[in-house]
Amino acid sequence: MRLNGLIKDANSSMAVEFFSNAYQETEGNPIFETTVRGVKIKFDEDTLNEMLGTPIPAICGVEKRRKELEEIRYLKEEWKLELIKDEL
Repeated sequence: MRLNGLIKDANSSMAVEFFSNAYQETEGNPIFETTVRGVKIKFDEDTLNEMLGTPIPAICGVEKRRKELEEIRYLKEEWKLELIKDEL
């Protein structure tokens, strides 16, 4: 990840302009583009991942783990593991 190499002195008024214009939406869908000093700035996930040098995973790790935990909970209920433990 190249995040630390991107840190430089900043102009606080440009940051305020970025954030004041950042949130926009069209028909309930957010637009990840803003304008600072007349320059359009994209900050969608693809642009940010490219800038930071981070690949987009094929499968979200959090979602994968949630599904695994749901499956474990289901199996625990289905197999009545507590009863099996008592029998052993």
